[in-house]
Amino acid sequence: MINNSIDDNGYENQLLVSFELICLIKWILENEDEKMKKIIVRALNSGLQEELNKKTVLSKEEILDDIQSVLFDFFDMMEGLLTESISEQAVKRVIEKNLMPSIDKIDSSICDDETVRFSIEKTASKLENNYVNADNNCRLDGTLIENYPATKKEITSKEKAKKILMSELLKHWKPKGKSVLN
Repeated sequence: MINNSIDDNGYENQLLVSFELICLIKWILENEDEKMKKIIVRALNSGLQEELNKKTVLSKEEILDDIQSVLFDFFDMMEGLLTESISEQAVKRVIEKNLMPSIDKIDSSICDDETVRFSIEKTASKLENNYVNADNNCRLDGTLIENYPATKKEITSKEKAKKILMSELLKHWKPKGKSVLN
């Protein structure tokens, strides 16, 4: 999320919100209205009502600054929580796919954490797209195959998961320096 661009009065007036955050907000609007109402009621009971009743005199500039600051902080918090939750879900999926032994063997002095995290997320996503459901419909690399001969089992094995992870690491790894050993 970026907050930039200055208007004629010298105020920043542009707020960029990620596509992922927009999707999250849309999902919350469509699915969590009761929980949002409970949050609002709790806020009102915990001091928001007193804040709303305050009759403070603020200048237009102070009001604009306050509104902008609150919106920026809210979206920044939501973006951070979303990113954290996505990473936690990726780790959970990796653990479910028995990839931890392979991940533990990655030398963190050679391959940075961001590359490892991104590769883990891509691997987990690819593994989730390879399964057979109860109706014998198979989804292999995103392609639906009806009446697949196998039943109710995962197509992916521990070795395949390891190969996918290593492939993703190699795709995204950018060695730094000339002394990198194979």
